Amino acid sequence: MESNINYTREDKNFVNKICTDVANIVKSYQNKVAFRKMKRFIMNVMAMTYILGGFSFGLYLLLINEHQKHLFCYLLSSFLIGHTLALSGYMYHDLAHGSIFPQSCFGLNEVFANLMLLLNGGCYFEFNELKSMHITHHVKKVDFEVLNTVKFLNSLPKPIEFLIVSAEYCYIPLFHFILRWRAITSAFWKKGRERHQIRVINVTFLRALLFSLLTYYAGYQALLSYFTGFCFNIQILRFTDCFSHTYDLYPVDTKNIPKHDKFYDMEKTFSSIASGNWEFLNLFFLNFTYHNAHHFKIDVPWCELKEFHYEQLSKEIREKSALNLFDLLRQFHCKRLNRLYESQGNPTYDTKNKKIVGIDKFIGVLDASFLFLEV
Repeated sequence: MESNINYTREDKNFVNKICTDVANIVKSYQNKVAFRKMKRFIMNVMAMTYILGGFSFGLYLLLINEHQKHLFCYLLSSFLIGHTLALSGYMYHDLAHGSIFPQSCFGLNEVFANLMLLLNGGCYFEFNELKSMHITHHVKKVDFEVLNTVKFLNSLPKPIEFLIVSAEYCYIPLFHFILRWRAITSAFWKKGRERHQIRVINVTFLRALLFSLLTYYAGYQALLSYFTGFCFNIQILRFTDCFSHTYDLYPVDTKNIPKHDKFYDMEKTFSSIASGNWEFLNLFFLNFTYHNAHHFKIDVPWCELKEFHYEQLSKEIREKSALNLFDLLRQFHCKRLNRLYESQGNPTYDTKNKKIVGIDKFIGVLDASFLFLEV
């Protein structure tokens, strides 16, 4: 059956124009996607290069400084080792969320995640265990209390308690080491974790051997410099974890946890952002400071969190959650002993003046690491 519809030249031009506009829109979208993928690839390569290269150069400085023993070399090495170890923790975090490599890349996220764990000492635990623990944090929207700090400290002999408090005052994270070794040795005392004993023994032997070789070839000053860098790494991770949430705390292995929605998540999550001329400092923490953006959509890679924070989060969420990085650094320093004995506090939003108040009472949590198991 033949059609009796006759198309005019104007009709044909109109259809051609629509087709051209659609093609241009599709092409523009494809170009944006291609640009975003290329930018993501370049940023990830740069971050990985700095982590692996910076850590290696830090060790190299320790080895060549064996005879000269320049203080500057030790300090620079401590900084590089500490910062790259912290960034390896943040990079592991993104790899665990599967936001660095596409899921079709034959498990590259897991491969590089294990490499980051090997670097920062999280290799005592299996990748899937650590990943499951962290995903639970996102799904349940709670934090787990491994040890009641006050009860634990009060149960200790006074000289031991004084030692821990003095160490924390001097930025030596002794309480963190207690929690970490408690988690590592759980393979020998916690029911159900017996199968990890061989792994713990092997990793302990390997790391002890490597540190022994470092001391043998570069001296005890090199070991002290590495230890200083490792403490710096812990304090960086502590800072970003410290003020990220005001979730309810539950003892480990709690079964009946109330369900929470996205509104609760955004209300109890905070972003410690450096803005204005200091915005580049967010990269020092691999954009972990944009924490609301991460919790709103957990598969957004670190290099796109800034754009997501400003373009996708509502103005209301940003106003109620964005805290000043320098205010929190001051709190982190001034309240470092309060965190041993007091609750975390909770800043509030002043709806009248549209600003967050109570920062001076925001103490934060002491340790909430995603690099060792909460047992």
